Amino acid sequence: MIPENYNEEFFIPDDVMGVIKDAVEYTAAAAITEYKARKINYYRTMENILFNYKSMEKLISNKDEYINLEIRERSKDLIYLHSRSTGTKEEIEQRLADDREKSYSLTRSQYDVIDKLIKLFSSKKEFIVIRLYYFNEDIGGNQRGLEEPQYTWEEIAMILSDANILHTEKTARRWRTQLVRDMSVTLFGLPAAMNLEMEMLPS
Repeated sequence: MIPENYNEEFFIPDDVMGVIKDAVEYTAAAAITEYKARKINYYRTMENILFNYKSMEKLISNKDEYINLEIRERSKDLIYLHSRSTGTKEEIEQRLADDREKSYSLTRSQYDVIDKLIKLFSSKKEFIVIRLYYFNEDIGGNQRGLEEPQYTWEEIAMILSDANILHTEKTARRWRTQLVRDMSVTLFGLPAAMNLEMEMLPS
């Protein structure tokens, strides 16, 4: 029976709707199965990125220094390739130089993506906990010395409480958790969103 408000442009027969429903359910089930198989923890991955952001920033800040570091690390490659290649030493050196350029470009492009993500969230008041905990900065945004130990959450809560920004360790941790979740979804997309939702489901 055709409904009274039938519109042939938008009306979908029941049998077709059933196929669509089955396809959606199958796709969702497949995505969940893939998630369980891969077991990627995007939250932890995002934390690792944040912990290493400042080191990565320093690494790419000087291209010549980066390439010279690559030269020192790959000097054995040159000896090995020269002993096995039919090319001249100059040709081998040029190939390695090209590889170093590509390596820097790849690292730089990865950093640029992360840097844009950081800037996207850095204006949020909650971002102060990211700077203190992951970047090892003080409340003024200054980089602390390498010998300085990472702030504990108790110390972060005390610092921010003295600054009248927040007043409990629980709040500081909650700000961190929400920001890391949001950043991971922004960076990794739907797989990260599904991952976070699945982690919240009872086992």
